[in-house]
Amino acid sequence: MIDIERIMEIEEVKKEADRLMIAKVTKYENEIAELKKELQEVKDDNKKLAKQVEDMRIDQGGWR
Repeated sequence: MIDIERIMEIEEVKKEADRLMIAKVTKYENEIAELKKELQEVKDDNKKLAKQVEDMRIDQGGWR
């Protein structure tokens, strides 16, 4: 016969595994969000630099 205590122990281990997995997923989701933010900052900086280069080119009368 199946021991109810053993089943409860197994269920508790499953719950702990779920908690650990959720914690790890949350950690990685946060890291991904931070990387996306940094990527957007780099893209914005690149756009600003491209605009500055274009403005310099126009001020100098085109490429030489």
